[in-house]
Amino acid sequence: MSGPGGYTGDGGGGPDSDRGTSCDRLIFETDLQSVNVPVARRIKEGEKLRVVIKGPDHPIVGHHRKHGDVGSIISRIPELLRCHEQGHSYEAEVLVIQNTRVHVRVAPE
Repeated sequence: MSGPGGYTGDGGGGPDSDRGTSCDRLIFETDLQSVNVPVARRIKEGEKLRVVIKGPDHPIVGHHRKHGDVGSIISRIPELLRCHEQGHSYEAEVLVIQNTRVHVRVAPE
């Protein structure tokens, strides 16, 4: 179920999560996976990360322009890939950093 601003929880994927979401309204929150702890320690809540397509092992990452890759985004991959192929770009705002947990809101740039 979608909340305010298109928030759909952790991106766990309801029946409509991979089909039909307009790329300019694709907004969701998720925890980054495979967090690069040394990089995560250098960033702050409120900072913006670029959402970058990297490759098959970690296809989508949150990338800090100065410090590098923070972690992988594994939620809503089909939609992000589809929208990226259509020329859309996204950023991930860091909402929470707790030890190795980095929680972000992904939204169009």
